[in-house]
Amino acid sequence: MIRGTRPDSPYLALLPLERGAFIGGLLLIVVLSGIVSFGTESGSHPLLYGAFLVYVGVLALPLFGAFLRTPGLFHPLFFYATWTGLRSLLTGDAVLGATGLEFHRALAGMSRTELELVAAQSFLLEALALAALYVGYGVFRNIRVPRLRQPAQPRRLAKAAVLWMALPTVAVAILSMEAGSLGNLMLQRGIASDQRIAAEIGGQWHYLAGVGTIVPVVWLAFDRNAVKHPVFWMVALFGAFLVFAATGSRSDVIWPFILIALGWALRHRTIPYRTLWVLAGIAIVLVGLLGEFRAATRGAATLADVEFQAEIWSSAQAGYETMVRNSTTNNGQIAVLRSVPDRVDYLLGESYLSIPFVVIPSRLWPGDTPDAAGKLNATYIYGNPLTGIPTGPVGEAYWNFSYAGVVMAFLVFGGVLRFAGSLYRTNSEHPLIIPVYLYTIMALAPGSNEIYNFVHAFVPVIGFYLFVRLVDRVRLGRTSAPRTAGMEGSQ
Repeated sequence: MIRGTRPDSPYLALLPLERGAFIGGLLLIVVLSGIVSFGTESGSHPLLYGAFLVYVGVLALPLFGAFLRTPGLFHPLFFYATWTGLRSLLTGDAVLGATGLEFHRALAGMSRTELELVAAQSFLLEALALAALYVGYGVFRNIRVPRLRQPAQPRRLAKAAVLWMALPTVAVAILSMEAGSLGNLMLQRGIASDQRIAAEIGGQWHYLAGVGTIVPVVWLAFDRNAVKHPVFWMVALFGAFLVFAATGSRSDVIWPFILIALGWALRHRTIPYRTLWVLAGIAIVLVGLLGEFRAATRGAATLADVEFQAEIWSSAQAGYETMVRNSTTNNGQIAVLRSVPDRVDYLLGESYLSIPFVVIPSRLWPGDTPDAAGKLNATYIYGNPLTGIPTGPVGEAYWNFSYAGVVMAFLVFGGVLRFAGSLYRTNSEHPLIIPVYLYTIMALAPGSNEIYNFVHAFVPVIGFYLFVRLVDRVRLGRTSAPRTAGMEGSQ
C-alpha cells in the first residue's frame, strides 16, 4: 500500500507518489515499445508508433494538475482515462504500437503496411475521442444535482442478500432443466449460438442468472465492513458460479470482484494495491483457465468428456494471449475502420437504435429487435452472424457518422461523466449512489454494447437496493417501526 497523507476528497485525492507511478508507468511503456519498434526487425511502422505516442500523450493529460484542478483516483475523467487507457495498453495496445500488425482475421489479403496504417488511424481516433471527452467535461460544468436523504442503516443485509440470490438460482435451474442437466448447460458455449437454449426460450433467463453478481457491490455500499462477513463471500462466489454456468462469460465472473475491491477503496478512502495486484493476476489466470474450459467443451457430449489441463502459468499465458489478440489480430475497431465506407456503408445511427430495447426481452417483442454494434460487426464485416465482435465505442461512432460521430459521441459522454461525478460528490456516502457511480465509471461508454452492459447492471442495483429496504422494514408480514439513521449493524 502506498503511504502518504491523502487530502480529503470523495474522489480519493491523488498522492504525489501515485502520480509519479502513473507517469513513470506510461513512460516505461512508451520507451519499451519504442525499443521494440525501432530496434527489432518485427518492429512497427514509424507512423503507427507515432500515432501510438499521440494517443498516450492525450491519455496522460489528466495526470497533470494544470489540466485537472482536483485530480483523484476516482475522479470520473481521471478514472476513465486511466482505467480505459492503461487497461488497453497493458492488454494489447502497447504490443500493437510496438510490433505492428502482420495480419487481421477480418482483413485477409491486406499487406502489413496497409494494416499498420489502419492501426495508426485507430490510435489517432482514440486520441481525438479522448480530447472530445475532455472538452465535453469542461463544457458541461454548471450541472446541479440533488442531495439525497441518507437512508437508515439496515439490520438484515445478509438475509436480504440470501433471499435475492433465489432469483439467479431459479434462472439457472430453469436453464438446467431445459438443457437436461447443469453439466449440459455448461456445455452451451461449445455449440453454435443459434442452437443454444437462449435461442429457444429467450435470453431473459441468462440475464436473471447474472443479477446475483451485483449483491456484494451494493452490500459493501451499505456496510463498509461487509468483507468481514463470511456470508458476503459465499454470496459473491455463488453469484460468480451461477453467471458462468449460465453464460460462460469470463468477464461476468471477474468484474464483480474488481468492483468489490474498488468499492472497498471508496468506502475506506484508501487503495488496497496488494489486493488489486493479486486480483489482476487471478483475473488473467481465470481468463485463460475459463477460456480453455470453453474451448474444451466444443464437441463434448457430457461434462465428463471435457478434458483440459488446469495449470496456473499456462492459463495465465493463454489469458494474456487472448487479450492481446482482441487488441491486435482480432481488433473489431480496426476491422470497422478499414471496411467503412469502402466495403460496408455507414450505419447512420442503426446500431444506436438497439439501445431503447435493452430492457425489453426479445421474446416479448414482435419481430426482430435492432442489433447492437458487436452483432453488426460480426455479421457484415467478419461474416459470422452467430457471434459478436466488439467495435469499441470509437469504432461504433465512426461506423455510424464518420469522424463527426466520434467527436459528438464523446462530447456528450463528457457531460454524462460530469453529471455522474457531481452526483457522487454531493452524495458520496449514499448506498445507492456508490454502486451506481462505480458501474458508471467502470462500464459506461458511448457505445451500444457498453450501454447495454451498464443498464443490465443498473436495473438490478436499483432492484436490490429497494429489496434491502423492503426486507428491513417488513417482519412476518408486518411493517416494523422506523429506526433512526444512526442505528448500527448490518445483519
